[in-house]
Amino acid sequence: MAEDQAQARARERMEATNQATIAGAKGALLSTAITAPIVLLSARKFEWVRKNIKPTGRAILVCFPAVGTFFVVADKSILKSARDTSLARIQNKT
Repeated sequence: MAEDQAQARARERMEATNQATIAGAKGALLSTAITAPIVLLSARKFEWVRKNIKPTGRAILVCFPAVGTFFVVADKSILKSARDTSLARIQNKT
């Protein structure tokens, strides 16, 4: 019985992790879709950007917001899942 509960909890955690990963990837994709055109077009349009920001720097300007968005969204998703699970357990006990 206790082993079944442990397996059920492990499945819940795995499902929450998978959902958080998918949500984080969606957020990162959206962030990249917003920042990439701005960075790439500004590199073509503005002389200062073309001269002072090398291609590696432009790639970093596109990637950093995506990575940050991924971690923030994934973390919030995991915390929401943990909160929902805790509330469900409290309600089941009463």
